[in-house]
Amino acid sequence: METDKVFSLEEKLKEIREILQNMQVGVNDFDENIRLFTKGTEMIGECRTYLDEAEMSVKQLIGGDSGTEEKDFN
Repeated sequence: METDKVFSLEEKLKEIREILQNMQVGVNDFDENIRLFTKGTEMIGECRTYLDEAEMSVKQLIGGDSGTEEKDFN
């Protein structure tokens, strides 16, 4: 039985930091660095998609009957 894993931005960012640290140490061979780079860029894309979707949700929440009013988050 397969369970769906819930996306965790914090966990993805932690994994990306670990990948970056592994690459910065420089003990990996070229092929391993390419694999890590590929995995890291895929994870960054997942985070970007998640954040874009969250932004759209916030815009929908602050939108009223007159349409969406965009506001800065600060």
